[in-house]
Amino acid sequence: MLSTTTLLTALMLAWQAPGKDDGPDPEPPRPGPIEARLVAQKKTYKLDLAGLTPAKFRDRVKNGANLPEAPTVDLVLKLTNHTKSDIRIRTSSVASRISLSVTGKDVVEAAVNRAQLPRPKLAYVVLRPKQSTTIPITQLVTQQSTTRHTRHYWTEPGEYKVSASFYTLVYLDYVLGGGVGRPQYMTLKSRAVTVKVEK
Repeated sequence: MLSTTTLLTALMLAWQAPGKDDGPDPEPPRPGPIEARLVAQKKTYKLDLAGLTPAKFRDRVKNGANLPEAPTVDLVLKLTNHTKSDIRIRTSSVASRISLSVTGKDVVEAAVNRAQLPRPKLAYVVLRPKQSTTIPITQLVTQQSTTRHTRHYWTEPGEYKVSASFYTLVYLDYVLGGGVGRPQYMTLKSRAVTVKVEK
């Protein structure tokens, strides 16, 4: 049977040495005036190597001949206005582009040049303070111009991190019907999201 002194000593040691998980989580970074957040609407994907082994698929991509399409994904880039005024964002144009970063085991990339593609339709959205808009991302593709893009491929099962940046024109302090505000080209960057790829 434990003595009172031994029991009190054990209780004091337990109180002085909390577990590692007892501390508070670090505070997430505060969003900038215009926040870009990548959202994975689908978090698990099937690995499609067109019937090839991972090594042969990587060789095919690196050789640049007969490139497969980039993996299909279900992501959205959510843009939120954290300023105190209305803003106007160009969501689609020839100059506006989304760039992706894909990291994980044996990721490979390939630049693709094509004939002139149809020009993206020019589109804008006006966001009041705290309002958001979303831009869908359906493939792991970084668009450099209307004739050049980069395809990103995952080639092994496992977890991958995907982040995005959006280069576009933003009108700050926008007044609907009363002027264009202050136009400024910006690159809005998201934090990475984790997705899982299975066989």
